[in-house]
Amino acid sequence: MEIDDKDVIKAIYHLEQHDKEIAEVKENIKELQEKTQLLAELSYSIKTLAENVKDVKETVMDIKSEQTNMKDEITDLKQIPSQNKAKTFDKVIIGIAAAIGGGILAYLLKVLFPTVF
Repeated sequence: MEIDDKDVIKAIYHLEQHDKEIAEVKENIKELQEKTQLLAELSYSIKTLAENVKDVKETVMDIKSEQTNMKDEITDLKQIPSQNKAKTFDKVIIGIAAAIGGGILAYLLKVLFPTVF
């Protein structure tokens, strides 16, 4: 069995085609490796972003909690002057009532016991 020139040319042609295909596959593998690297970087960025969002959410919750506490404290502080005014008003009313009651008592004692007073 002899190999003629035509068979050699066909074999060389097929080898060249396989070489081209191998080169294309190598290029595709290189592109896929680059894309995989980019996806890994993107995944890491998304993970970092999610952690930062979680931290921000926790900070916002802390701020809301502190804000609620401050609102309660402000409400308490606003009520102190009203409470003081009410106490003062009560003392004045008690003083006036005591004076009137004392005056009435003195008058009654004077009327009932004119010789003693």
